[in-house]
This record gives sequence, C-alpha cells and structure tokens, in this order.
Amino acid sequence: MSADLSPELRDALAADPFANWIGAALDEVSAGHARMSLTVRPEHCGPHGLTHGGTIMALAEAALAAATHAHNRVHLALNVNVTFHSATRPGDHLIATVDEQRAGGRTAGYAMTVVDQGGTLVATCQAVVYRTREPFVELAET
Repeated sequence: MSADLSPELRDALAADPFANWIGAALDEVSAGHARMSLTVRPEHCGPHGLTHGGTIMALAEAALAAATHAHNRVHLALNVNVTFHSATRPGDHLIATVDEQRAGGRTAGYAMTVVDQGGTLVATCQAVVYRTREPFVELAET
C-alpha cells in the first residue's frame, strides 16, 4: 500500500466487499495505480476446469476500482474491453496490474494486465471511467 494515501482511504480500498468475496488481495495501491492478486480456486472455474473469464475480468475490474478510487473520488466504469491470452487453472496465482493512462476532467483511461505466477500474460484490458466529484471516503480533518 502507498504511504501517500490516508489511513481512512487505504482501509476503505482494502475493504472492498466484492474483491474480498472472490478472494482478491490488494497488494499495492496509489492514485491511478493498483496491483491485486488472487489464487484460483475450483469455484473460480467453468465446467471444463479452466479459470472462468469472468473471474479474470472480476480481478482486473476490482484492481481498476482500487486504482481509480485511490484518487478519493467515486469513479464508474463506462467501458471495459478484455482480451484473453492464456488459460489458467485452480492453484494458479493471478496478478492484475492497473495503470492510469490519461485523466481528464470527467473521464480517465486505464490499461490493465493480468499475469500468472510465472509472468505469462493471461489477459489485457482497457477501461474508460467516469470521474464523479463525489468523494470515495470522507477524510478526517487534519
């Protein structure tokens, strides 16, 4: 986690209910950047035993939420495109990394990658988000 984020913001980002429910861990976060990881479990897979694309996308989107909300503004995904490159299975460890490419007044663009424990590219994603003016968390006065 980044030292430049307030404790309230760091705690709120780490408490993402959906990310926690799927078993994703927030490994690193700063404004416009995040890295999350997840070890694939059988329930993350389709009937063929391979990691479901929705699991991979969910990990990437959870990391996107952390990277965007680290600006302490509520962001809403407008569009997310994903390309899958490699299959994974239960026991594989997935790492999603998100980086802001451009931020304007009301929208921002992000690039995301998902790799496995060996660094094999699993998926690439691009996202456009809407940047609200609403704070993600109310920060204590200093």
